[in-house]
Amino acid sequence: MRVVHCLFVASLAAALLVHPARGFDDPPDPERGLWGVKLAAYRLAGHTKKALEQRGEKRVVVGEITGPASIESSSGGTSIQYELIRALEAAGITVDRKAPVEIKGDYVIRDEFQTLRVTIRLTDKNGDEVGAYRSEVGCSEEETVRLYGLTITRRMDTTGGALKTGTLMTEHFSRDDLKGSVEKPMVWVSGTEVRARKDSPYAVEVLVKDRADGLGVAIVPRVENGVAYAPIGRDQFYEVRVINRSEHEAAATLTIDGLDLFTFSDIRNEKTGEPKFRRLVFAKGQSYAVQGWYRTGERADSFVVTSYAKSAAAEKLVKPSGRTGTITVTFAAAWNKKEGKPPADEPGWDRVKIAPGGKKANGPGTGRGQAVKTELQEATSPYEYGVLRDVVTVRYAK
Repeated sequence: MRVVHCLFVASLAAALLVHPARGFDDPPDPERGLWGVKLAAYRLAGHTKKALEQRGEKRVVVGEITGPASIESSSGGTSIQYELIRALEAAGITVDRKAPVEIKGDYVIRDEFQTLRVTIRLTDKNGDEVGAYRSEVGCSEEETVRLYGLTITRRMDTTGGALKTGTLMTEHFSRDDLKGSVEKPMVWVSGTEVRARKDSPYAVEVLVKDRADGLGVAIVPRVENGVAYAPIGRDQFYEVRVINRSEHEAAATLTIDGLDLFTFSDIRNEKTGEPKFRRLVFAKGQSYAVQGWYRTGERADSFVVTSYAKSAAAEKLVKPSGRTGTITVTFAAAWNKKEGKPPADEPGWDRVKIAPGGKKANGPGTGRGQAVKTELQEATSPYEYGVLRDVVTVRYAK
């Protein structure tokens, strides 16, 4: 059971607190969401450190880590690259663009979407391989959908427990549904809203504007090969409206170009340096337009489409990593631990656990524009959230 705290804005609940990651010698805390990515990064950082020590080196440059070329929306290489850089720095390795050794790699989610395999290769300036390492770790549903940028909805379970508790949602995405969302993606577009299914209470809109503090105009997306595409021009600002029409509060994550909304947050955990918040929580029947990268409850850096070299992903990373131009939003039910209770159809809410275990540099990406005002306030009561219900991915560039 995941216990969190949150921020509120009037009828809107926003930004959840999570338990911090542990030190370098321990596996990262599963409550951070991308648990497998962090664990794989820590293991690969350890191998890299030993290889560099054998050469008398303490510097490395981290290049591309790419996902399967067949999955158009896979931008998870950026997340893996970012976590690998953090793990290397925690291990005492300097990440330097001019380092004599370079890391490149790839990732795939295998074993019926249960295992994340990350492979890296170390090469010197002559292109000769000086080491190759692989890490395989358990992969959670959240990692699968975010790394691959899927659009998927959870089915209802009409068999298990129905007599006692009524129809419940399935506790896990079926392997067939995950496979289908990869091989034959489907999405519903109604006007300007993008949904994982036609009757879903959760939706996403992309709004463009001429200036950071301007009025956003919603884009009418088109569907291409089962993927929602809402084109945004170079140097245009935009917002992502997250819509919750369900009868309960909803927790959401927002990932852009593989980077989490809170990546640049000024509010950090004092012990670990990790962003303090990871989720947005919305009151039932409410929506909110996220204007930019979260910095504080009062300020955000606006979303603006720019060249990759000026993008937020490039700012955090040494070199581009696979595709950019992807917005992914996940939805789960949320409830106040002291005052509320889970929705009646929430499966196994008291035993929810996270399982242990392209585009190139000249393409567009989302950068950090000028600051805009926000109104997010931290809640005083802890929150809990359930299984992922819907995941919506929108491409804003090809």
